Amino acid sequence: MSDATELTGYVGPLRHRRGLRAVPHDVRRGQRPLRGRAAPGDPAGRPLSRPAQPRHVTTTTIRGDITVAAPPPLLYDLIARVDRAPQFFAPHLYASVSGDVVRRWVLAGDTVRSWTARRELDPDGLRITFEHLEPAPLTAMAGEWTFEPTSAGTVVRLAHTFAGASAERTADVARNTTAQLDHVKRIAENFSSLSARTVHASGSVAVTGSLEDVQRRLVESGWAAAVVAPDVLALKWTGSRDRRFHAVTAVARLAGTTLDVECTVTAAEDSLVSAVRRWLPTAIRG
Repeated sequence: MSDATELTGYVGPLRHRRGLRAVPHDVRRGQRPLRGRAAPGDPAGRPLSRPAQPRHVTTTTIRGDITVAAPPPLLYDLIARVDRAPQFFAPHLYASVSGDVVRRWVLAGDTVRSWTARRELDPDGLRITFEHLEPAPLTAMAGEWTFEPTSAGTVVRLAHTFAGASAERTADVARNTTAQLDHVKRIAENFSSLSARTVHASGSVAVTGSLEDVQRRLVESGWAAAVVAPDVLALKWTGSRDRRFHAVTAVARLAGTTLDVECTVTAAEDSLVSAVRRWLPTAIRG
C-alpha cells in the first residue's frame, strides 16, 4: 500500500532582516556606502537591486509498506547490495559504488538511463536513506527504506520525498513505489531458490572494432548495453525475453582485440540449471 502527503515550504535565498541593507561586493572591508552618496564602484548612485523573492514549492511524500515472509537482514542486504540488483530486478543494468555515492544504469524501454545518488547505510538500525544527485528525475528527490521485524517476517517501508512534480508524475512515483515493494517481496521470499539457480562463468572472445562497435553489435543481437567505465560494457540479455532465464547479465572488458566477459545466469527453473552450466561457457567463447 502507499499514500501521499503534501507539505508546503519555501526554497530560495534567505530574506533580509528589517533594517539591513545589501552591501555592494566592491565595498572595501571596513567601509560602508554613505546615505545619500554613491557607493564606491557605483558613481551613478543607482539603487541596489532587490534580492530575489523566495520561490514557493510543494513537497510531496509517497509512502508504501509491505509485509514480507523473510528476515530483516536478508531484506536490508537485498537493497543495500546494489551490485546484485541487475540479477534480481528486471530494470537494473548495472551499479557502481564510490564511498557513499552510487551510480545506477537502468532500462527504460529501449533506452538506458543513468543517475547518481548519495546514500547512508545503517545496518544496525535497518535503515537506508538516499538522495538523488544528478541528473535527478525530480527536484530534491530523497527517501528511505526501513525494515521492521515482526512475527510474520518483516514490514518493509519505502518513502520518496520530492518537490515540484505534476499530478501525473506524482501518480507515477506512487505506482513505482508499490511495484518496487511487490517485487522486493517476490525476490526475498524466493531468494534461496533464485540463488541456487544462479550460475557464473567467464571467458574471452576475439572481437574487431572499438568498444562502441562491439556495443552496437550486441544491441542489434538482443542485448541491452551501456559503457559504464573506460573499455567496460555492462550487458543484460533482453532479446526474445527467453523464458528459460530469470536473468542473464554480464560485464565485458575490452583489451585490444579481446573481450573478457564475466557472465551470470539465473535459470527460471531448477531443471534448467545443468543445461545452463553446460551452455554458458560455450556461449561466452562464441
